[in-house]
Amino acid sequence: MRLLAYMKSHSLTDAAMAARIGGGVTPRQVRKWKYGESLPRLPELVRLTRATEGEVTAEDFVQSSDAPEAAA
Repeated sequence: MRLLAYMKSHSLTDAAMAARIGGGVTPRQVRKWKYGESLPRLPELVRLTRATEGEVTAEDFVQSSDAPEAAA
């Protein structure tokens, strides 16, 4: 589940999500993550996954392509 969808489904503000994650994460960081402007570092990602009980994971921050790469 994407962070934005998680936050909407749980009625969380950026500040509330930052507080759940802890570890000095700011509302501004949360906002950047949920709109894809930046990515959480590993320690933040671990806390984020724990704070969402596994509903938001590293895979949610990876861009995937539907088109397979051509074999060389």
